[in-house]
Amino acid sequence: MPSPSSRPGLSLLGVLLASLLGVATAAPVQPTAPAAAVENSDLDAQLFYQLLIGEIELRSGEAGTAYR
Repeated sequence: MPSPSSRPGLSLLGVLLASLLGVATAAPVQPTAPAAAVENSDLDAQLFYQLLIGEIELRSGEAGTAYR
């Protein structure tokens, strides 16, 4: 079985990988634009639960109850 030092392809591969890692970590970080302000909806707890119950009723086949 050949020793690792007798396989020049592996040492060349190691050097190439190390150089690629060095280039990848040396890349400058681009500044990002500030995010737009978040606009919250008017969904409160009561409306959320009404929608939730409506979806549950509709999936169980009660379209009339889900509409209310």
